[in-house]
Amino acid sequence: RLGYSVRQVERQVFAELGAGPLALARAQRAQTARTLIETTALPMTELALASGFGSIRTFNDTVREVFALSPTELRQRAKGKPAAAGALVLRLPYRKPLCPDNLFGHLVATGVPGVEEWRDGAYRRTLRLPH
Repeated sequence: RLGYSVRQVERQVFAELGAGPLALARAQRAQTARTLIETTALPMTELALASGFGSIRTFNDTVREVFALSPTELRQRAKGKPAAAGALVLRLPYRKPLCPDNLFGHLVATGVPGVEEWRDGAYRRTLRLPH
């Protein structure tokens, strides 16, 4: 027990975060759904339930409202070129004002010859993995 009413806790959460508990939970479900849409091949029904939505309709409506795209459009947009055999593709989200060109320019300038390279729009680095 906190010693506060539900309403008081909701007001404090809103004052600190700019959104109420229900809006925060909805945003978290939407973000989880987006991550699963873009990184898995799960059917949309399973994905909706795994993201915490109670129904497909709520899932579809929320994703459309939050991201201005349908779940199918999000998945299609996320599909890129398939990875080459033996390649590992990483998706690294970032916030502006990071400039990827400057970052990769620095990696190229300070790269170890024979270990790191920038070619064909891709940064490559060899790794020694334990077997």
